[in-house]
Amino acid sequence: MSKGIYYNYDLDECNWLFKHGIKPIGCGKHEKTGNTFIIFLINKKYNELDQQYKEERNNTK
Repeated sequence: MSKGIYYNYDLDECNWLFKHGIKPIGCGKHEKTGNTFIIFLINKKYNELDQQYKEERNNTK
């Protein structure tokens, strides 16, 4: 992901991103599935923290 917006359905990851200073730009509910999502603006900080979260998650499996 380079730039744009990202609809994140992983609420555990969203909470982790919030705690690390990433601010959402919106939220919503999928029309068909009813799943909740959080909308983030993709930038350098988001990409770095997204990668860090995924590495930490993979190390705990």
